Amino acid sequence: MGGFADASLWGVAGAMFAVAAAMWAVAAAIAFFRSLRTAELGEMDAGYNALAPVTDH
Repeated sequence: MGGFADASLWGVAGAMFAVAAAMWAVAAAIAFFRSLRTAELGEMDAGYNALAPVTDH
């Protein structure tokens, strides 16, 4: 009977580890895509500002 309880404990510990790893992966993906979005907007703003003296009369 003790072996069954140990197996259940290891199963729960494994599931908790998997959930924690998934949360870290989601957080990393969110940070990565936010940085990409910020970089794109920064480049577009810089291009617009460079052309502002030509387009604004």
